[in-house]
Amino acid sequence: MSTSPPTSAEVVVVGGGLEGGAAAWALTQRGITDVTIVERDTVGSGGTGKSSGVVRCHYGVSSLAAMATRSLETF
Repeated sequence: MSTSPPTSAEVVVVGGGLEGGAAAWALTQRGITDVTIVERDTVGSGGTGKSSGVVRCHYGVSSLAAMATRSLETF
């Protein structure tokens, strides 16, 4: 991963949070490989990184609770 700013890109995604990362990923899945994400601070440091909902494990739907429990192990 490069920390120096790119001089060109086919697509530039502004914001390295959940939505920016998902947009960049979706573009690459559609064949656009020259994608650059720019972030003013640290990737995932905005709303995505500050969300307490990311680590919650209490869901009323058993499949969501199971996914959350497995994700917590990774987190």
